[in-house]
Amino acid sequence: MAKAKTSRQRGESLRTTSKSKPFNLDKFEVVTLKKGAPIKAYDPKATLRDSRFVGAALIEALIEGDVEAFKEILKAHVETLGKDFVAARSGVSRSTVFRMLEPGSNPTLNNVAKVFRALKAG
Repeated sequence: MAKAKTSRQRGESLRTTSKSKPFNLDKFEVVTLKKGAPIKAYDPKATLRDSRFVGAALIEALIEGDVEAFKEILKAHVETLGKDFVAARSGVSRSTVFRMLEPGSNPTLNNVAKVFRALKAG
């Protein structure tokens, strides 16, 4: 059987293509707040630590059939809590938790349920 011919040329970086433009903050519109307008500090990690909020977001993603959103929300929550902490609490091995959160992964329902149950208890 003849060996298939493959290309040795690798994809070009976005930095080297002629189509890409360098990022420039000067092109953004300046927004001015009203004088005396209060500015609230926002910590996204505080929201991602809230298991009720994250649980509701995960359920909504499942209802909508958005698997990628489900995985992104779960990944952000697990990374906020710590992968080692989630692995210990869920009974799923540390390496399995890492693999579950990789792009393109397809974790088993059993492992997702274990992690989800551990997050609910948190």
